[in-house]
Amino acid sequence: MTSPTETTVRDLERRRFDLIVAEEWEDFAALCDAELRYVHSSGIIDTRDSYLEKLRGGYYDYHRVDSSIESMIVTPDLVLVRGTMAADLRAGDREISLDNVIVSAWVRRDDAWLLATHQSTPA
Repeated sequence: MTSPTETTVRDLERRRFDLIVAEEWEDFAALCDAELRYVHSSGIIDTRDSYLEKLRGGYYDYHRVDSSIESMIVTPDLVLVRGTMAADLRAGDREISLDNVIVSAWVRRDDAWLLATHQSTPA
């Protein structure tokens, strides 16, 4: 049986990828913890602010993101999500297709779940 927390975080995972493809930066920012660390498959690490700056400035332009969740570890204030992500995007002046394994961590802040960590590794 799926818990309400698991359902919520599954929905948030799907929503965050939909928002970056739709370029809805303010809504995406609202899902991110102030201490977000976004680790790209290239090894580059962005903070919340640096990642949002790159998104808003057009450095990253996501054309498509397909993701699946393989498993979750759910605790009262932290959810770890393990899955896959395939994406087509432009990073700087390069068009890239990704096929990655991902781990993300969602933390409960007050009554909201926020993305605290995302790490991508080539599959």
